[in-house]
Amino acid sequence: MLYRSSRLWKQGSSPSEVVRGGVSPFCLEEILAVDFRRLSDCPGREGKAFIVGVENVFFNISHSGDYVVCSVSDREIGIDIEKRAKARMEVAGRFFHEEEMAILKTLEGDKQDQLFFNYWSVKESFLKYIWTGLTRPLN
Repeated sequence: MLYRSSRLWKQGSSPSEVVRGGVSPFCLEEILAVDFRRLSDCPGREGKAFIVGVENVFFNISHSGDYVVCSVSDREIGIDIEKRAKARMEVAGRFFHEEEMAILKTLEGDKQDQLFFNYWSVKESFLKYIWTGLTRPLN
């Protein structure tokens, strides 16, 4: 599900405020019929929030620009959304595989930008799925 973030939290909110104040209540109450107050005040492993006393319900959020996305599953899940902009080739050089870089370098303009963010979103989603940050190589 994709929603405009301005409906769910105030500008400048921390990620935990986003989870508690906007996205999680909506996801938990509207979709899962779970009281959002059961969301843990103490994050679980790697700082990932969980629902106290509820097993096999996993969720993940991401926000960028004016949008937020929330995924809910019966298994671990990771999701990422990125506001499209100019490809950051210096970031790609640091985190992308040499084959990904070679393909990116063959493209220009919007096509390069789109592929950069496609690669980046998949990588970030995977890291969120396995509960790590940029502590693992992405290439």
